[in-house]
Amino acid sequence: MPANFIQTTNPFSLATPPAWFLAQLYAYDPLFVIFPSVKHAYYCTGRRGRFARGLSTVIPGAPDSAIYVQHKVWPWKPILPESCHQRGWAGILLELPEFDTQRFDDAGEQLDAVEAKRDAAIDREIADNLDTLNADTWAAYQLMNGERVGYGSRAHGGSNDKLGHKTRGSRRRAYRPVTQGQPGAIWTGR
Repeated sequence: MPANFIQTTNPFSLATPPAWFLAQLYAYDPLFVIFPSVKHAYYCTGRRGRFARGLSTVIPGAPDSAIYVQHKVWPWKPILPESCHQRGWAGILLELPEFDTQRFDDAGEQLDAVEAKRDAAIDREIADNLDTLNADTWAAYQLMNGERVGYGSRAHGGSNDKLGHKTRGSRRRAYRPVTQGQPGAIWTGR
């Protein structure tokens, strides 16, 4: 017998689910189990505990609870044999996701990942905005102190070009004195 079918005394002589159904049920969720009820004429379904031991107390007057406790299974919902005949076992497989609330266990982790991705994008945008603000503030500071302002000119004293060759920088520097509403620059050097 497959691991997801629990054999019981089966007093109502319910048919054993087909092997293909049990294989598909295992593919849907390996912790999902099915067994014939010992008190009612239906199949009991449940899920083995992922984080806990399953049902831990036998309920008086409910012999199926002893099976849940023995196999460490959480009860889920009954499946009537009429459903198996009307919709077929394939119909039951199609119906499982509709009622299975535990299939959303990983949804919290998925939501956390989406929120973390969104937060990272916001952090990147804030960092980019701060970099731009920092550059603008530095340019304004240099301008107010009469220092050289220019992002496109070569560095004084030479620098390396894209191939790594030493280039000779311009010796001309602009001195921008702090003035009262009179823009201008005095060029010094050669």
